[in-house]
Amino acid sequence: MTRTLASAFLAFFAVLATASSSHSSSIQQMNYQFSYEGVARQLAPQPVHTACDKCPPVTGLTLAQRQSIPVAVRLSEDIVPAEPPPRIESRETTVHFAKNSHALNDPQKAKLTAFSQTAREILSRGKGAVVTVKGYTCDLGSNRTNDRLARKRAETVGKFMTSQGVLPDSTAGEGKCCYLTQDPSQRHANRRVTVSIAENGGKR
Repeated sequence: MTRTLASAFLAFFAVLATASSSHSSSIQQMNYQFSYEGVARQLAPQPVHTACDKCPPVTGLTLAQRQSIPVAVRLSEDIVPAEPPPRIESRETTVHFAKNSHALNDPQKAKLTAFSQTAREILSRGKGAVVTVKGYTCDLGSNRTNDRLARKRAETVGKFMTSQGVLPDSTAGEGKCCYLTQDPSQRHANRRVTVSIAENGGKR
């Protein structure tokens, strides 16, 4: 008899209905407390179910309106372009000599005269222009002979430039060096003197 009552109590549930204020009622399902073989037991409460009698109508889902979020942008200062490096004025000319000679012929003198005028204009700007004179030879002859010949060629041109109002800052002979060509038929191109002028010593 006791087991039958216990089974009946296990199957029995109390339904508690509580009316809400306006729209719905809640129904809570609970297990009944009973005593089985002298031990009081009560199962954990079950979920609460809600029944509506005046619930608002169900509406479809609507997407939230996308809102634009203002972004603070810091405007950079006006970009000032960097000034270009100062222009360095430079000029160079080359005169040639006969084999084993350091004498200037008339065409080469005329060439140096025209270059002297340009050099004087650059020197008049007062920007630290430097005048350089370098003499060279071809590959014929000994090193000693060519070193002496290259130096004499440079000195000849330096003196002529000085007579034109352009005083060289340096005069040097390179001898058997720095050939423009290795072609034996073009050796005359290597028998030369270069005269160059550059503002600020050619430095930026």
